[in-house]
Amino acid sequence: MEAAFISVGQRDNSLWAAIRKLRFTASNFGQIIGAAKRNRLSDSLKKRLLSAYNLERRAPIQWGITHEKVGIEEYCKKGAVTVLPTGIWLHESGVLGASPDGFVQGEFKKSENVHHQQNDQPPTLPDIIEVKCPFTAKDKTIMEACSSIKDFFLVDDQGKLSLRVTHDYWHQIQGQLHLTGTECCDLVVWTSKDLQIIRILKDKSWVTNISTMLDFYFTIFLESLK
Repeated sequence: MEAAFISVGQRDNSLWAAIRKLRFTASNFGQIIGAAKRNRLSDSLKKRLLSAYNLERRAPIQWGITHEKVGIEEYCKKGAVTVLPTGIWLHESGVLGASPDGFVQGEFKKSENVHHQQNDQPPTLPDIIEVKCPFTAKDKTIMEACSSIKDFFLVDDQGKLSLRVTHDYWHQIQGQLHLTGTECCDLVVWTSKDLQIIRILKDKSWVTNISTMLDFYFTIFLESLK
């Protein structure tokens, strides 16, 4: 938990980048799980894990970084809550980490913009949030993005939005829930035209991916550094 406190601010805190170094972090969990199933570490994934790419200069990444705070502000207004910033949370192994965009304080008021990921989902208040500002949908409503953008990460089922469970964002959010010890995450999707919230519960069966990633870390990833 100490790492989470000393790395608050994330990109604006040099300790955040230092703690992430040589660790598997939640934004990469989806690709790591896929690589582990293939039992192969590609050169491109290895470079990504070693932070060899400077992705922040790319327009989609820059757009997301720039507008994340706007998404959080609108989310707070909509739900009458506050969001506390946090840093990186480490798994007990020390080699897995997750950095949610914040912890939700207060009771989020009912909103038609909230979509429940799981069917028959009991009333649950969010613990953490993850904000996405998709560059490809920046001038669209979320529903328009679902219908017009190929392989968009959300699915529109007669007005009910859900996150594709095959998408890397699913593994990122489940990783955040498991590593922070929380139960519910609000995925906040912001565009210049819209804001929608997908409320996602912890999938307890996802925990098997943790041992899969740890095995991959010690048997494949570390060996590739020798």
